[in-house]
Amino acid sequence: MTADAARPADLRIDIDPPLGWKFEEKITLLRDPVDGDLPLANVIASSELVPPEIDAEYYARKMSAQLQQECPAYRELQFEEMDVFGGRNGWLRRFEWEPERGDPVTQLQIYYADDGRAFMATATAKSADFEKCRAELAHVLYSLRLRPGAPQ
Repeated sequence: MTADAARPADLRIDIDPPLGWKFEEKITLLRDPVDGDLPLANVIASSELVPPEIDAEYYARKMSAQLQQECPAYRELQFEEMDVFGGRNGWLRRFEWEPERGDPVTQLQIYYADDGRAFMATATAKSADFEKCRAELAHVLYSLRLRPGAPQ
């Protein structure tokens, strides 16, 4: 199958970044609140290049330090090892924090890193609405897969 004939779901953005530039890739899924009873929620999945010795646990713990610095009133509720991104050995974190402008939010994050590439996905909802969409957010996170053809 040529690149022009590939299904859109199989296509990936690819680039050879200039020296000194950092490569990150992001995908955002937004819940479409067609029904007024559905709370707003989103999932953002991203990847970045990291040193090859970085593993999933190290990456997840590094993200914890960053979250504690960047998220006012950060409170970790859960941190555990689990299968992520299609059965890979990774980590899950659930936490709450309070943006300076806005309502408190609850987030689920999953992490995986191997061979110089780290992957993270974050599911977010207002804390007051989180239980209404928790199962749906967890389903979206659990359904994320890594496929060959991702940029190197």
